[in-house]
Amino acid sequence: MACSLSQSSNPPPRRRNLLSFFGIFFAEMSRVVGAFVGMLEQKLQVLEAVGATTAYTSVCPLVGASVGQHMRHSLDHCARAAEAVEAVAAGSSRPLLAYDVRRRGGGAETDAAAAADVVVRARDGVVGALSKDPSLLHADVVAQFATSAEQDSFHDVPSTIQRELSFVSHHAYHHLAMIRLVAIHHLKIPEAHLPAHLGRAPATIIFDRHGT
Repeated sequence: MACSLSQSSNPPPRRRNLLSFFGIFFAEMSRVVGAFVGMLEQKLQVLEAVGATTAYTSVCPLVGASVGQHMRHSLDHCARAAEAVEAVAAGSSRPLLAYDVRRRGGGAETDAAAAADVVVRARDGVVGALSKDPSLLHADVVAQFATSAEQDSFHDVPSTIQRELSFVSHHAYHHLAMIRLVAIHHLKIPEAHLPAHLGRAPATIIFDRHGT
């Protein structure tokens, strides 16, 4: 599904709240999937706010990266998790999530519309597969990480779909926080045009609410 993006002087229209749309489904199945979709919703709202313009690839001197670079990096992780969900749904045993195989320099990094397509594919793939078989959350997978630049070594870690969806959601908040800095301080996008709580981890919001 392609997404049309344009930059406007007015705040972008909010997309329909997917968490409300799938509320009953998520309550019955897993909060993990709700967190994953909620994080992707923030990405779509950011892409609407930035728009398909040169702003997406403009590098912020303070952060040393663009919105597109942070978006692409975290979307690489989201795509790996979504691909693993679809693989186990198709019958694969213990698929590999190679997180450090990166897609630098093109696609979602330089084209906001391409990034939106990655978001939509990841969202629809995960929701579609798990709505048919929620037990896939507990399927075994293998997460792979680079552990030594000197030795070119990679380490495989046994895991589950549920654990990896949690990881990529948690990991994305750091990059969304960096995107917020770039958008506000470098691109001069009004904060009101961005998603509420953009880049703030749930644990931080909980702390601010209760002070503990």
